[in-house]
Amino acid sequence: MKKLFLTALLIAVMSSSTVFAADTNLTFGTTQTPFVYHAGQRCEAKATFVSDLDARPGAVFVQKAKRFKSNIYLETSDGSRVNAKSIMMLLAKGFRPGMEVTIIAEGADAQQAVDTLKEFIEAVCPER
Repeated sequence: MKKLFLTALLIAVMSSSTVFAADTNLTFGTTQTPFVYHAGQRCEAKATFVSDLDARPGAVFVQKAKRFKSNIYLETSDGSRVNAKSIMMLLAKGFRPGMEVTIIAEGADAQQAVDTLKEFIEAVCPER
């Protein structure tokens, strides 16, 4: 049983980039889990669009977002959330001037991702 546990632990650690911490006081057969998931860094920032996010600036935005390893989302005031690395999702949402969003990034480079995309939304995004 111990060999099976160690093999499963090794496979879980090697197959993902998530971090696990084992609690050695727990035993099998209990209702508690022997692993605790530690989430990566999470950063948020509010930003307001200065122009439409249509095809051309949308493509640049997605290229910038894809440079980061973090998962990045744009969340609107109504609670809907879109993947910032998907041009189709961004265009379908139809971000317009004056629209406020929350940039959410989860991962090792979350703070840098949020800072870069906030700057793009508020300053670099070309006005028409």
